[in-house]
Amino acid sequence: MGNKIITEKSYIKISLMKKYLLILSLYISFVTAVSAQNISGQVIGTNGQPLEFANIVLLQQSDSSFIKGTTSNSDGTFTIQQPNVKVFVRVSYIGYATKYLESQPNMGKIVLKADSSTLSEAVVTGHRNMFKMEKEGIITNVSNTPLSKIGTAEDVLKYLPSISKNNDGFNVFGKGKPTFYLNGRQLQDLSELYRLSSDKIKSIEVIQNPGSQYDATTRAVIKIRTIRPSGEGFGASIRSSYSQSQNIDLNEQIDLTYFKNGFYSFATYNFSKIDNYQKSQIEQTVKADKIWNKTDKLEASARNKNHNITAGFNYDINNRHSMGMKYTLSFSPLDVIDTHTTTSILSNNIPSDNIDTRTHMSHDTSPSHNINTFYNGKVWGTNVDLNINYMLSKNSSQQNSDEISEATISKISSKSYIKNQMLAAKLVLGRQLFGGNMRIGIETIHTNRSDNYTIDGTAIISNTYSTLKETQIAPFAEYERNTPIGQINVGTRYEYVDFKYYNNDILKADQSRSFSNLFPYFSLSNKIGNTILNLSYTVKTKRPTYRQLSNNTLYLNRFTLQTGTPTLKPEHIHDVSAMAVWKMLQFMVSWQHNNNAIIHWDEAEPNNSAITRLEYKNLHSLNRLLANIALAPAFGSWYPQLSVGIIKQWLQLETAYGIVALNKPILQIGFNNSVALPHNITINLAMNYQSKGNYQNVYLARSTYTLDLSVTKLFFKGALEVNVKGSDLLYLLKEANYLNGNHIYIQQTNRHDSREVGITLRYNFNLSKNSYKGSGAGNSEKYRM
Repeated sequence: MGNKIITEKSYIKISLMKKYLLILSLYISFVTAVSAQNISGQVIGTNGQPLEFANIVLLQQSDSSFIKGTTSNSDGTFTIQQPNVKVFVRVSYIGYATKYLESQPNMGKIVLKADSSTLSEAVVTGHRNMFKMEKEGIITNVSNTPLSKIGTAEDVLKYLPSISKNNDGFNVFGKGKPTFYLNGRQLQDLSELYRLSSDKIKSIEVIQNPGSQYDATTRAVIKIRTIRPSGEGFGASIRSSYSQSQNIDLNEQIDLTYFKNGFYSFATYNFSKIDNYQKSQIEQTVKADKIWNKTDKLEASARNKNHNITAGFNYDINNRHSMGMKYTLSFSPLDVIDTHTTTSILSNNIPSDNIDTRTHMSHDTSPSHNINTFYNGKVWGTNVDLNINYMLSKNSSQQNSDEISEATISKISSKSYIKNQMLAAKLVLGRQLFGGNMRIGIETIHTNRSDNYTIDGTAIISNTYSTLKETQIAPFAEYERNTPIGQINVGTRYEYVDFKYYNNDILKADQSRSFSNLFPYFSLSNKIGNTILNLSYTVKTKRPTYRQLSNNTLYLNRFTLQTGTPTLKPEHIHDVSAMAVWKMLQFMVSWQHNNNAIIHWDEAEPNNSAITRLEYKNLHSLNRLLANIALAPAFGSWYPQLSVGIIKQWLQLETAYGIVALNKPILQIGFNNSVALPHNITINLAMNYQSKGNYQNVYLARSTYTLDLSVTKLFFKGALEVNVKGSDLLYLLKEANYLNGNHIYIQQTNRHDSREVGITLRYNFNLSKNSYKGSGAGNSEKYRM
């Protein structure tokens, strides 16, 4: 057998892996070291339910003076640094009798008994601050507030500061799309937010600078915790929704659960019928061989029917080990978009042509499969969290365009077939070490995507068959510890990505790349008086989606094509953020430096400059400053909330029209109100405003306003819930976006069927929450597909 040749690239990979194996071996060698400098334990009720936000205070034994304090986490656990003096531990919680205990490193389970003399009073008059800063992010309490009666988790999120929702989904202020977790399990299907009732939610935590344990593409995390179920046996929930805009939308759902002796099984069936309508006007100026002016008037309607079936189980073997599995099947028997566009064209201000285009696009989606299995446990004092995930999806689409102009009549037909496969695994180990907490882990993701595209009726675009294969390996480590200057959390994540691009089964070496990057993380938290402060620095990345990398070309009309850019580089975002929470007030400021920011761009066709190809490009850098302040007092049963945010970027672009400055800031204001009335009636009113301003190379040319109203009434001791709501009641949500490209300048106005009223009926029978504990793996990869 011949000697194996090790290339320089392979040597670097081997050396890096050796470094991480060394870190792992050092961790294992110290895994039995338990620090006596910390006091830790778990606070629970008499029914075994963990008590979140319990107060743990250290009092000096000599004079009972206050030394320091903390609060318990969602699972009731707490860790507090042991001072150099003898102390008592005082544990208290609203509605429970206070306990005083001798301090010891491991306090074990601290059981609090309900105090019947104060419980009823606490339920009526006890108001906690809506905001609470934890070591990772800011928590908003939902249970026992009017937000718990608003309808669904999706409805609750729209009422939280720093969170907004548009046609593309949810966004965290200044951070983009978040990654969602429900009871520790990462949501792979965001329609679960619509299927989760708001009265099951305990709290929502928004993490605006996630640490190293999260994928480097994750710029914000939203963790939803639900109320622990009481009782055992079967449960059921039936839900039916009807919404009326310009179209009728329907959503029907049934949930079944069974809980007994630590074994929890669940099944959900959901059917949705969603129709959308959009009316747009697009004015394009193209500087090519001539000055081309094109005006498109577009009407589009989309119809979709979707079925989703979910089943799984969670088994708590004992208080140290749990395991489970979840399977999701989804398919769309109807997914159609019809578009009618009329186009008038001027060439050097002289009428050139008029085009009438009708396009029908249909998607034939085969059932997609997603399987997740997990194990959570404690082995030899080490916390173990293992998740394995597999996903398979296939879909084909066909687009037929009939184009009639003054000069020609053409019929364009294209077909696309896409197949995605992904296998991912994530392992996290955690243990107390040297007076703090250590977490190390590794995540691996293997992805295969094939994309077959054929087109007839034009010689401008050729048929293509492409395959994208990607492997990611990401070890990470985090360490947190209390210090005299506050709690410090430091970590790093190393990600190696090997990307191969094949065109017609031929490897394209110039478009295939590999990346090796370190993503550091640092956080410092402290409490000064009644103010909790947090300062953090992190580096994140944003990888191009596979559609952005694909060389498939979409035919819009004979003057405009749309395609991906296989040579795109990932973005790298350096983020320095500071946050503060004082009672009912929270504040955040962030500075972001983005290398290789991805923007929409255009180039002229090499053989015909009158044809514009819409694609993407990387900017050298983009700087942004963000600031947001939110006030959320409570006046009896009225919970008003005011938030004000501003986003300012610095960007200049060199285009065919000259240097363009894109520096105008964007102002966002939200004023939300929740009121609990007698007879189990809850009213929620939300008003939102966004000003004009620049985002990347787009100018938001119209200020937008929205007014949403929701009224909920409970019957039969809460078993039946009736919710009536209206969205964009004043019908003021009209978009106007101006895109500054290379040769092209686009002014586009959009009007959606955003004004909508609807009614939802929900009946619950002994329904427990979904306590599935898997967190998933490879979730960032799913969103790229």
